[in-house]
Amino acid sequence: MSTHTPTRMCIGCRSRMEKQKLIRFVYDGKLILDAKQKHPGRGAYICGEKACIARIMKKNTLGYALHASLSSEDKALLEGCTHE
Repeated sequence: MSTHTPTRMCIGCRSRMEKQKLIRFVYDGKLILDAKQKHPGRGAYICGEKACIARIMKKNTLGYALHASLSSEDKALLEGCTHE
């Protein structure tokens, strides 16, 4: 019997991956990097590749996904979360 592995979609490249391989962000008045993926509220997942983060910044998909307006500090936090 196989165990279920939760999958989520990256909001930048729209690829599906295991939940634990993605970076989760939550907006609670400011952008929060949810390392444990347990913070309550609307979350959005990104894969962390540089090209994907550039696409997210250009199209503002993180703000759209979180129903929030991101500040320059929030955008700086996002830019610092690359896997490469």
